[in-house]
Amino acid sequence: MDVRKKSEFMKKLEKRMQEQHQIKSEKSETPKSNLNSNNQFMGKLIAYLFAAVFGFFIIAGALAFGAFAWGYIFYSFWGWFVLPVFTTLPVVNIYQAIGLVMFLDLFKNMNMPVMKEEYRDSTTQSVMTIIAPFVVFIVGWLVHYFIVMPYAG
Repeated sequence: MDVRKKSEFMKKLEKRMQEQHQIKSEKSETPKSNLNSNNQFMGKLIAYLFAAVFGFFIIAGALAFGAFAWGYIFYSFWGWFVLPVFTTLPVVNIYQAIGLVMFLDLFKNMNMPVMKEEYRDSTTQSVMTIIAPFVVFIVGWLVHYFIVMPYAG
């Protein structure tokens, strides 16, 4: 009888220990819903970080394009229109022209609207920002080639 009581006691003890172990393991495991929400949060965080970095590079590229495009136009126009008239002025290289354009942009009044707010469109403004240097350069080249050059020689 003592052996049976011991074995029953041991069985009960083992059962209690297993139950306690299961309770501890259930508490230590995070539920799947928490894991899902953590994964979703990390996914959104990574997507936002990627968008921020991508946006930064887009803005930096647009600023660099604007600086180089308008700097080249300033450099070309200086050589085409200013130096033939004012021969004592120094020749400006491309790096100086870019720096001068960036410096002069500091004094530009950005609050003056060119067109009414209701007619503005961000797509149109973006396209015009890209196309404007090319249009100005082509018009300046046409003036230089067809108007200034025939009278210079």
